[in-house]
Amino acid sequence: MRRTLYVLVWFSMLVGLGFAGTTHGITSAEESKLQISDIAGRNTYLMSDGSMWSLIDGRHAIRTPGKVAAISGYEYAGIGMTQDGRLVEWDIGKGPKVVPGTSGVKQIAGYYWLKSDGTVWNGSEKAKNLSGILLIASADQEFAALSSNGELLLEDNYKKGQFKKLGIVENPQGVKSMTVHSGRVALLRDNGDVVVYETSNFDDNGRIIPVTVAQNAAHIVYASNEPTDLLIVTLQDGTVWTTGVYKDRWKLKEQVSGLSGIVRTSIYGNAKDLSEGFYAQRSDGSWVHHTNGQNKSVDVPVVKALSVSVSDAKPYVGDTLEVSIQETYTNGAKIKVPVKDAQIDIDKPYLMNIQKMEH
Repeated sequence: MRRTLYVLVWFSMLVGLGFAGTTHGITSAEESKLQISDIAGRNTYLMSDGSMWSLIDGRHAIRTPGKVAAISGYEYAGIGMTQDGRLVEWDIGKGPKVVPGTSGVKQIAGYYWLKSDGTVWNGSEKAKNLSGILLIASADQEFAALSSNGELLLEDNYKKGQFKKLGIVENPQGVKSMTVHSGRVALLRDNGDVVVYETSNFDDNGRIIPVTVAQNAAHIVYASNEPTDLLIVTLQDGTVWTTGVYKDRWKLKEQVSGLSGIVRTSIYGNAKDLSEGFYAQRSDGSWVHHTNGQNKSVDVPVVKALSVSVSDAKPYVGDTLEVSIQETYTNGAKIKVPVKDAQIDIDKPYLMNIQKMEH
C-alpha cells in the first residue's frame, strides 16, 4: 500500500538555541481510494492494491504490502496467490509471506492449490491420483476437483487420496467456479446455470443425477446450516437467494432480505452455521456483513490519527534529530511509517534542514 505522508513541523526558537514545538500529520487521500477485494475472516482482507490486512495472535491487526491476487482461509490461517503465480501463507503467529520455490499457482481453495500444469498440492505435498485438473474446491474438510476431460471428483473422507467420480461434466471448460460441502458439489457455468451433484441423489443404476437448481447466477458458495446445508446463490440481477431444506434443496427457496446490487458473497471461514452471517460485496466494491436480516458495513481501514515525535525536544545548534512517525488506524492497528515515505516540510528551514538518509 503506497502512501504519501505530509508532516509539517513548527518551531519556536529562543535565542537561536532553545526548542519547543508540536507536530501534526496529514495522510494523503490515496488511501480512501482503496477497496476490499475479498474477505477471508474477521479483519482479514485482501485490498485492491494487492496488500493484505491480517491478525497476529488473533488480536493485533497488521498490514502487509504485496501483490496478492486471491486469498482463502480465515483470520488464524490461510493461503493466497500472488499476481505472478506464487503461493502465500499466513497463520496465527505470522503475517502473509510468499512461500519460497512456489510458482505457476493458478487457483487456491481451502489449503489446496492448483498449478497451471494441472497438478494439485496441499502445502509442499503433491496430491496423488490427480492430473489434468481445471478447477478445485475445498470446504468443510472436503475436496473436489474437475478435470479437463470432464471428470468431477470428490475425495473420500475416510480414504485420503482416493476419489469418487460423481459424473462426467459436459464442456468442463465452460465451468466458471465450483463449491463443495458435505457430499455436494455445485458448479457455476459461464451461462449462469448452477448444477448440483449430490452423492445421495442417484438413479436405479447408482449414477448420480445432476440437478440444475438456478439460472442467471453470478456467484455461488455453500454454507453450513441445520437441518440442510444451504447453497447461497447471487443472481446476475444483484439479488441473493438460498436453497431450501430437505426436498427444497433443489431450488432457490428464499431471497435474502436487505441485499441488492450484490456481485458475490463470502462465508466466514470459521463459522459453524449461517446464524453467524456472511459477507456480501456490492457492485460498487463496498462490503457488508449480513446477519439475521441486518447489514453492517465492513469499512476499509484508514488512518484516524498520526503522531510524529522527535528524539530531542530541546536541541542545540548542530544537533541531529530523529523523527518517528506512527499511524493509528480505524481497526486499532498502530503502524510505524518509514521517514522515507513521508514528505516533511519545515516551518523555519533556516533553523533546521533535512539530511539525506544513509542506506
